[in-house]
Amino acid sequence: MGESATRDGLVERQQFGPYQCVELLGRGGMGVVYKAFQPALNRYVALKALLPQTTHTDAWRERFHREAEIVARLEHPNILPTYDYGEAGDLPYMVMPLVTGGTLREWLGRNPPLERKLAVFRQVLGALGYAHAQQPAIIHRDVKPSNVLMSSSGWPLLADFGIAKIMEPTGPGGDSGTRCGTPEYMSPEQSEGLAVDPRTDLYAMGILLYKLLTGRVPFMGKSPIAVIQQQVREAVPSLRLANVALAPAWDDVLRRALAKEPDARYPDAAAFDAAVEAAWQAQQRAGESASTVWLPAPGLLYESALRALMQGNWPRTIALCGEILEAEPAHAEAGHLLAQAYKALHEHGTLGPAAAGGEARPPAPPAVLAIRREGLPVRAYVVVAQGATLGRSLGSDIVLADAAVSRRHCRIAWDGNSYYVEDLGSSNGTRVNSQRVQRTPLQHGDLIQVGDQMLEFIQPT
Repeated sequence: MGESATRDGLVERQQFGPYQCVELLGRGGMGVVYKAFQPALNRYVALKALLPQTTHTDAWRERFHREAEIVARLEHPNILPTYDYGEAGDLPYMVMPLVTGGTLREWLGRNPPLERKLAVFRQVLGALGYAHAQQPAIIHRDVKPSNVLMSSSGWPLLADFGIAKIMEPTGPGGDSGTRCGTPEYMSPEQSEGLAVDPRTDLYAMGILLYKLLTGRVPFMGKSPIAVIQQQVREAVPSLRLANVALAPAWDDVLRRALAKEPDARYPDAAAFDAAVEAAWQAQQRAGESASTVWLPAPGLLYESALRALMQGNWPRTIALCGEILEAEPAHAEAGHLLAQAYKALHEHGTLGPAAAGGEARPPAPPAVLAIRREGLPVRAYVVVAQGATLGRSLGSDIVLADAAVSRRHCRIAWDGNSYYVEDLGSSNGTRVNSQRVQRTPLQHGDLIQVGDQMLEFIQPT
């Protein structure tokens, strides 16, 4: 049978051993999937051909056959079985049942009731528990909604077991499990290139549970590196910031499931499952129906985006503002925050040497001015090293529409060592922590009064 090369280097074949390719179903980071016909059994199957770029060594081929054989022995009602595996020329392939119900990602897009979502979640958790109990334990390494297939009747099947490990490079460190994965679902240890164990899969299931409950993952960013840094460093945001209808018990479950240290997580899938059941019982006792769990309202998203900007988490601010503007394109405050976050990324997004031909210069650390009303932040501005003028005039960098504010009231800038505020001859003066000042250095948490406006000076860590 003929074959033709594709732009990504994968050869599109019409024949893989005894399997005749009928239709290209999809592409992914590890290969392509075909609908294929198996004449010997007169049936259609799914055939995944892996990328050829890493298959040149004998050690890789030996590992492919070893891992494929291990995965083929898995027998669980919620694990997609492996019918066959082999090589066609230089292309390794695996053969599986043809599942026609789409992926869990697509199924979640139809917003099924929370009770049904949790039932599917617990079935996938059970499949992982079975795999982890094998001797030695079999770790998936890439649990995510697109790797769970749904039958036409809504039955979940965890797919691609072992593919992530098969696709790792050979050589020293090749068994760490960190070369492949999806940043939004990767545990801190996997993100940092450390050894993995079953608790790595349970962390990914924690991310999946967060998505089931809120409609999005907890850590988002403009780049994979930005997401990985959040996985390693940042605490998981409270679920109740996204949806106040959720019982507090869910936050307790997620804090343990997404603990940075593996020893602080659930020891196994059974313990995680018991915690999910207890939280669901608490949800029902709270009297909130499953239908109350939906995507957060723009107002709640804005509060989260504002908080992210004040914490210096520019990528998360951008992601949250994007969600708001999808729902409400004319949301002016979200548009403002989005512009501030992009300004911050431009100014503070990269640290290190200056461009080629220039001298390295330590940049000014990020700073944010948050306007407070009744003690709560309502708007925020990013301050860059060049400084920002505050005033009533439209020519000011930060315009404060207040009759008590002078046209050019004050200026905040970086002097090479610290930020400072300088009064520009205003009528009512500039005060820092209730003291009138002409020019004074600023510290994190200082309250700056400009006319009747109160601004908090924040230096994100």
